Amino acid sequence: MNRRIAIFLAVGVVSLAPTSAHAEESPYKGGEGWPERNFEGADFLEPFVPLAALDHGDGGRIVLDTAVPYALLGSAFAFQNTDRATLQEIRRWKWVGIDQKADNYPVLLGFVALSGLSMLLPSPEDGATYSWDLRLDRATVFALGMAAAELEDLAFAPIFHRLRPDRSDSTSRPSGHTLAAAAAASFFADVLRDTLHPQDETNLALRLVEEVGCALPYLGAGYVALERIHGSRHYLTDTLLGAALGSFTMHLLHSWSFTRLEQHTSWFDSVSLGWDPDQKGMLFAVSGSF
Repeated sequence: MNRRIAIFLAVGVVSLAPTSAHAEESPYKGGEGWPERNFEGADFLEPFVPLAALDHGDGGRIVLDTAVPYALLGSAFAFQNTDRATLQEIRRWKWVGIDQKADNYPVLLGFVALSGLSMLLPSPEDGATYSWDLRLDRATVFALGMAAAELEDLAFAPIFHRLRPDRSDSTSRPSGHTLAAAAAASFFADVLRDTLHPQDETNLALRLVEEVGCALPYLGAGYVALERIHGSRHYLTDTLLGAALGSFTMHLLHSWSFTRLEQHTSWFDSVSLGWDPDQKGMLFAVSGSF
């Protein structure tokens, strides 16, 4: 079980002492101002090693933020030998590719816009008033996540240098459309979790309904991926890799900004450096959950 500890490191001195838990009724992010309040400590590690979610029994977040992206990443490399077979199969699906003549941008941009608008959804942190500080932080996370998704596409495509199925160029892997759609879906899903808080629902049936509701945005990203395969712009594993990168990127930024609010815990509460007159040396102090 995680416990709250403070680690004090001085010259040749290490001491452990308990610290208080996060205050439930504290000001929004401690009253810090934008943009300094956006990101804290090592909370960006949460989607990779979901300690806070495990500590709170938040199985849905563990599945969507951690297990699914890892599964997508593994599948992107494990099933490349099936790419041609899946390409032939998906190209027969007539219900896919409604905007193929426009290179699938209308569906992608519409879905990204819808996901961006989800930042306006209510949150328990609003309290009695509607917090525009929280919306500003959501907008920051969304903008940085979408920008990072674009940069990842530009960075990885030359590295993999894979020829597209239609042989138009060698930027097939990863799928940039799917990367952006998965990032947008992950943001939408995280905002829905903040709004619904399914982990706090005691009725199992209602919790399952809320968990499914939080996962619905991924259907939009899945459709974008199928469109790209249907139009012979990517192979299946190209879209799986794009989905993994987009999901991890947005979950990383969202966890980094909001873990301490939604889970009332953080990898690190504070980090400080100063002079300790008793030990006559510099003091490096970290308080967090380990």
